Amino acid sequence: MIERNIAQLSEEDRKLLVAASVQGYEFDSAIIAEALGLGDDEVEDRLEKLERVHAFVRLVDEKEFPNRAATLRYRFVHALYQNALYAGLRATRRATMSAAVAQSLLGFYGDQSGKVAAELAALFELELYRPGQSIQRYTFITDPGIGCYCNLSWTLWMLGFPHKALERTQQAIALARSQADFRSLGLAIGTSAGDCVFLNDYPGIQEHSEAVIALAREKDIADHLVPATIHHGYALAMQDKLEEGIAEIREGLDAIRIAGADAFMPVWLSYLIKALMKAGRIEESLAYVAEALAIINRTGERNWEAEIYRLNGEPLLQSAVGDQPSAISEKRGEAEACFQKAIEVARRQQARFWELRATISLARLWRQQGRTAEARQALAKIYGWFTEGFDTPDLQDAEALLDELRKE
Repeated sequence: MIERNIAQLSEEDRKLLVAASVQGYEFDSAIIAEALGLGDDEVEDRLEKLERVHAFVRLVDEKEFPNRAATLRYRFVHALYQNALYAGLRATRRATMSAAVAQSLLGFYGDQSGKVAAELAALFELELYRPGQSIQRYTFITDPGIGCYCNLSWTLWMLGFPHKALERTQQAIALARSQADFRSLGLAIGTSAGDCVFLNDYPGIQEHSEAVIALAREKDIADHLVPATIHHGYALAMQDKLEEGIAEIREGLDAIRIAGADAFMPVWLSYLIKALMKAGRIEESLAYVAEALAIINRTGERNWEAEIYRLNGEPLLQSAVGDQPSAISEKRGEAEACFQKAIEVARRQQARFWELRATISLARLWRQQGRTAEARQALAKIYGWFTEGFDTPDLQDAEALLDELRKE
């Protein structure tokens, strides 16, 4: 019955409802119009007909977005219609439409996009995934609800909502414990270790990774051992146990390569890059930057792309110490290009956290070059976007640097 009713629609109406299904069970006429590049009046007229003649949707509200734009809020008369329309989207089209809807939401909500942070996170998670990349990360757990919380947590971090991200992780852990689902619990605790990476909480990373390793061995969940080993090695390295930590990270990476898996490789490589930088092994770190970028370009897994470009710049600056003035100038120019590329990628993805981190790196470089006003302006702009997470290390670093730049 559902498929037959959908088949009776015109192609134009079907496309409109498909776009609506991407936003969700409830959707906004203005969002759909923007995502499809149609006029508001045309979309509203067609939705009115779809309600009056076909009974696919129902008007539930009229409202204004934070930018004062008016919209009509609709919902599908039955979730089965939304599910059928959404399921009919090819993976590539789903990713493209998810990005379009997310960009529309950002445009209408502007600085108040935190109100739809969870919706944006889900949409950008779909947009960041590209067909052809490894699907290991999507089959890693047994409970889809816990998997959604974990994926949303990481995505919310990248979008710039640290506290909301931490809440999702805790929800995942609580749900896994309530169900005695040990495989999903391992993923949730591993996600908490990832939270600690963002927070530069190295003892926390060590504690959570050791908990996952113990759980994996006790319950014979082998696929959790590799990411937990990498997290554990990173924690050791950043707590000055460099050789032991780097060896553990390499052990985990070798296991991934043997398995022929690419999922999350740019993430894991970023840990190795930072550990090698801490050890002063600059050439090695740059070689792994190149490997990470090659994997990103091959697989299309771009959630860590901006951070990898930033990490391409930091070793260049580190290697310039003690060089001749001409060499220092050249390396600073290369590093600036890396930071600018990181910012460009982050902005394209609306990944505010990565944009902040790259802008901090760029502002520090500009400060060294005497470009204080430019550094202050760039950093103040991205710092001013944030509405939460001011107790996290990156935002605290940004605030401290801004204070110093204002005094100069």
